[in-house]
Amino acid sequence: MRNNSSIIFKVCLLIGDAVFLIAGLSFAYILRVSLSREVLSANVTSREFLGFLIILLPFWLVIFALLGLYNEKFYNNRFSELSRLTLGSFIGILFAISYSYIFNVTIFPA
Repeated sequence: MRNNSSIIFKVCLLIGDAVFLIAGLSFAYILRVSLSREVLSANVTSREFLGFLIILLPFWLVIFALLGLYNEKFYNNRFSELSRLTLGSFIGILFAISYSYIFNVTIFPA
């Protein structure tokens, strides 16, 4: 039987991952749109970007879960956890790009 503290810890990991994914991608959006002097090829409003981010976030967290990032046996092995986190981030970005291509919407202000 699972311990209540392990379930709470996993929920905290999920919430933390969600917060940091939103914060990181929002920070990248702000850097690209506000601080860059380059001309944007697509104008994506912050509301649209946040909407797409909220749509894609559950899929990104499922990718992390499928890679075993919320499994107890990887908590103490930092190298394995880092490699899985890197792979999950890469797959998440590929998923976002695929979503943009399949549904013919502009997600990233490039």
